[in-house]
Amino acid sequence: MNTKNNQRYKDSEKRMQDALMKLMKNQELKDVTVMDICKEAHINRTTFYAHYEDIYDLMSKVERLIRQELFGEFQTRGIGMQNIFHHDYLIYFLRHIEKYQNFYRICLRHRVKFPLEEGFEQLWEDVVKPHCRQRGVTDERAMLYYLTFYQAGFTSLLRKWVEDGCPESPEELCPTLLDCLPRTEIL
Repeated sequence: MNTKNNQRYKDSEKRMQDALMKLMKNQELKDVTVMDICKEAHINRTTFYAHYEDIYDLMSKVERLIRQELFGEFQTRGIGMQNIFHHDYLIYFLRHIEKYQNFYRICLRHRVKFPLEEGFEQLWEDVVKPHCRQRGVTDERAMLYYLTFYQAGFTSLLRKWVEDGCPESPEELCPTLLDCLPRTEIL
């Protein structure tokens, strides 16, 4: 039986995720169909629906996996969220975006909600709150506006860079990003 814990299930899931990434190189997400994924991954529709509700569920899973890869690498390198806006962190982060630029091109193009909800609790606790407190801001609602402002600006800059095909290297773009941030120890 093909269950979530067996290798065949995992292999099928990986093939579908790889198929999505390959198809996104030449297509918008809205144009990718379940049939396209099935054909590229050499699976049937039943297998697809045993794993995912729809293309957007698959995209969400791929996004979580890519984010886990990034955060796992930060942990391996001993980079904490309090260092999020330091040169070395940003260089690695930008290299990650560049590596998955087809994926991020689509994600960033459709990113409309701020603050981002998943995976940024540590950013909130370790970066935003201390930064706001340093500036005398203690109201959590006001802090949320700071978070929203920085995420929207950061996302827009990354969106422009990815849409243009990452013409600057991460090392070239990093100083621009750092110049856009407030001049404080944190954030």
